[in-house]
Amino acid sequence: MPSRHVFSATIISIVAWGVNPILSILGLSLALLLAGVRVLAGLHFVRDVVVGFVVALLWGIVSFSLLGIFLIEVGWEKFLNVDKLVFLHKTVR
Repeated sequence: MPSRHVFSATIISIVAWGVNPILSILGLSLALLLAGVRVLAGLHFVRDVVVGFVVALLWGIVSFSLLGIFLIEVGWEKFLNVDKLVFLHKTVR
């Protein structure tokens, strides 16, 4: 069974990308460290933590890409604080 701890840490790190990419990279590094610790502690097999990490990466990237495209199409200025998320507008178009 995939590691939910690693999945959660990875998803949180992907969400942090919108706030601070450096913080996100630090979070992804800590998620990988968590994966190693869980394997060393005998709580998961390597396959479990790899699947948790990869599924979270794919889920996060696809979800935020679709969210960004949707918000731009419907007029995302109405839903979000424009000042904080200008990067989303520039990167998706």
